[in-house]
Amino acid sequence: MNFDVVLQNKVRGNTANFVSLTAIVVVSALLGTFVSWRAPGIDQYMRDWMIRARGPLPAPDDIAIVAIDEHSINQFGRFPWSRALSAQAIDAIAAAQPKAIAVDVLYADPTSEADDSTLARSIQHAGNVIVAAQLVAPPATGVPTSWLLPLPAIERAAAAVGHVNVSTESDGVARQIVIQAADDQGRAINAMAVEIIRIADGIAEQSLTETSRSLLLGSRVIPVESIAPSVVIGGVPGVEGSTQTLRAARMAIDYIGPTGSYRTYSFADVVSGRIPPVRFRGKYVLVGATAASLGDRLASPFVHQADANGNQHGSLMPGVEVLANTLNTILRSRFYSETPDWLAFLCATLVAVLTMFVLAIAQGHHETIKQIGVLAAVTGAVLLAGYLAFTRLLVFPPLTLSLVSFASAGVLGLLQRSWVASSHIDRSIEEIKRAEESLNALSLGSAAESIARRADAAGVAIYASHGGRRMRLVAAYGITILHKASGGFEIPPLTNPGRELLAIPIGLDGAVTLVIAHEANRLPSIEIQQLCAAIAGSTAHIWAEKVEPSRWGWPRGLAWKARSLVHLNNNILDRAKFVDLAMRSVEDALIIAGVDGRITFANRRAAAVFDSSEHALIGRDLLEQLAEAEQNSPEAGPDVLVRLVVDRAKIEREITIRGARPRHFTLRIAAVCSGENGGGAVQGVVASLSDITRQHELQQTKNDVMALVSHEMRTPLTAIQGMSELLAQYELDPERSREMSIAIHDEAKRLTHMISEYLDITRLESGTTVLRHSAVRIEALVERTLLMLDPLAAQRGIRLTRHLDSSVPPVLADADLLSRAISNLVSNAVKYSPPKTEVVISARNAANGVAIEVADKGYGIPEDSVNRVFEKFYRVPRVQDVDVPGTGLGLALVREIAELHGGSVVVRSSVGAGSVFTLWVPCSEE
Repeated sequence: MNFDVVLQNKVRGNTANFVSLTAIVVVSALLGTFVSWRAPGIDQYMRDWMIRARGPLPAPDDIAIVAIDEHSINQFGRFPWSRALSAQAIDAIAAAQPKAIAVDVLYADPTSEADDSTLARSIQHAGNVIVAAQLVAPPATGVPTSWLLPLPAIERAAAAVGHVNVSTESDGVARQIVIQAADDQGRAINAMAVEIIRIADGIAEQSLTETSRSLLLGSRVIPVESIAPSVVIGGVPGVEGSTQTLRAARMAIDYIGPTGSYRTYSFADVVSGRIPPVRFRGKYVLVGATAASLGDRLASPFVHQADANGNQHGSLMPGVEVLANTLNTILRSRFYSETPDWLAFLCATLVAVLTMFVLAIAQGHHETIKQIGVLAAVTGAVLLAGYLAFTRLLVFPPLTLSLVSFASAGVLGLLQRSWVASSHIDRSIEEIKRAEESLNALSLGSAAESIARRADAAGVAIYASHGGRRMRLVAAYGITILHKASGGFEIPPLTNPGRELLAIPIGLDGAVTLVIAHEANRLPSIEIQQLCAAIAGSTAHIWAEKVEPSRWGWPRGLAWKARSLVHLNNNILDRAKFVDLAMRSVEDALIIAGVDGRITFANRRAAAVFDSSEHALIGRDLLEQLAEAEQNSPEAGPDVLVRLVVDRAKIEREITIRGARPRHFTLRIAAVCSGENGGGAVQGVVASLSDITRQHELQQTKNDVMALVSHEMRTPLTAIQGMSELLAQYELDPERSREMSIAIHDEAKRLTHMISEYLDITRLESGTTVLRHSAVRIEALVERTLLMLDPLAAQRGIRLTRHLDSSVPPVLADADLLSRAISNLVSNAVKYSPPKTEVVISARNAANGVAIEVADKGYGIPEDSVNRVFEKFYRVPRVQDVDVPGTGLGLALVREIAELHGGSVVVRSSVGAGSVFTLWVPCSEE
């Protein structure tokens, strides 16, 4: 294919991709707009969620509620009370000179003339009281809507009358109020919140100015939403200003929090004087019912606000608090504006574009996780942007529209990517199948030939079915066995009477059948038949079904892709698995790395050598891994790669891998070349490590034995030899002879003890000692061990002090070995401590195990010897210890016992202050 054709195909593909992406963006934005228009309730719930997410706002200082609450009802009895009580409350509040007093209580029904007059006088005397009216719309058809107004005397005494009607949505939540309401007679009354501010600011009622989108209240501009056409009422011919225009307009309420968010004082406390009047100075005071028994409660956006325990309190809000929130909305100008339709559509488009963009970049390794992550990030970004616009800019963001657009773009984008990827896979499978057809004949033919040779057959045929289709011939060798008949293939009778046919079904489903033509008197043995069936069965996945072009460019289904890929890959996978298993089964550690030294393969033995997993080694640098394991490797850095890749030199040397128990290996590294005899390009590096730890241990054992014989045993043997010669050559007095015999006996015991300890350490190091695990109580074990050492300590005048914690858990250990380790530590402390001192033995819980500490007041260990005290045959060079017998094997034995149990032993020491040896053993799992 020439360059022009390739370029044209690429341009055509890019154009189609751009068109599909553009279509997805447009469809997603339109779908979001449609859902937002047709389901406005979702927007309402989104706004409620944003209000709850914003959380409560600080309570304003200039609004106070005087509540007719349960406490007041308990004191004054069932409501309604005598209106003289209301007059007392108004007088008490008015004495503080508040900005305005709003009474959210309907005084529509007359009581006693004295009470009504008393209340009217108090209202008139206050001069700034706004009383409530309510618009009543009876459900009966034909009954006019009318106002429920306060008594005429009270209405005349009040500074203004304001309605307390609140609009609720279909879900019962009060989100808006009607700025001005009117009955069927045309009488219009402003909302009480508007009247409160008008009276407090001294604004004349005629100064209120209404427009189509706002209400001008002095210097305040209140945005409103018109919900019906304006109505003109009145109108006297020739009289200017005799008409009145009524506009049905609503204002959104911004709630500062759930029920109880405002400063509230009990009505009873105000009347009784327990609330100082100064509390109401210069404030807007609202009087209303909060007791649940009085009703007048509405749902707010905070009705489902979760409390500190995560429970939804579901508390409805009293009408007086709704009034307080309405008043605060106007006072603080917390008016939320709507997003214009064009801007909302643009936001939805941008969200869809962003979604498609992040899906495009979320490719490669861990693609699914990346896609989930970026989609979650876009969701969070949309919600965060909406939240910030809501809280900072006081704008209702188009969240519903944006989220629907995001969801649509996400789903359609993933489907589009899946479509494109599926089409590419189909084309790749077709190309691979066409290329693979030329390889199948050779492998299938060679399988049939191998079967014929091993079965000594004149002819062999293999046929198979796939997906319930009829059998088809896939391989044949020798004489023709199968021929084509109507409807498929059949086995014809053989014309040579000296031959017979043997049909062997392979597999439980019989999808593969092997037919062997053999001599009549030479039937293959059962073993040969099984071998031939295995050979034929290994070819079942090689043959491929016929490739049919897809119709109208529609991608094939996943089942077809999976089936085709299985057929295409089984051959390669089988061979790769065989080579992989063979390499993993090699006893030596085998590692293959790329030309850059990065590990691409490691067998199980290599993972064990580096104390890692095979997967964890993949991708690491081979030379760095060797250097890290060897700790101070001379073979590291680019120079080694130069020798391997450029010079093609081989590296062979011994290395030691450090750890709890050092291991020794012969390392061989060589370059892998593409050509034979080391020619061609270098494609990688192969390294092997042969374990020679056993040989090193044998050599070390030999060296230890030589050291034991040449150094440690020489002194007792020389003493035994010298004194025995004196006894043999000279007549000594009985006392002297007895002393020499005792000395010879002591040296022999010392020699025997030395050899026993050395053999014990050797058995522990070689792993031949089998631990007899049991649950061991440390407290009892230490006591039993110290009981045997008490006489030794008493001889030197040393006191053994126990600090054993009885709460330490049991450990899973070999009691005899653990007792021996403790005994060695305590006996060492006794031997190397001055007389009349103390050795403290303690046991305590420590880091999922038990720590046994032996502290002495001895001479201490110099700093340069602390790290060597656990070496075999090492003794601290000190003048004070010249006469102290010892082999230098006791602490080495303690270390081996500790490590064999998965524990450790450490020492802290200061010269002249003593030493503390700590033996740590892990706890048993119960």
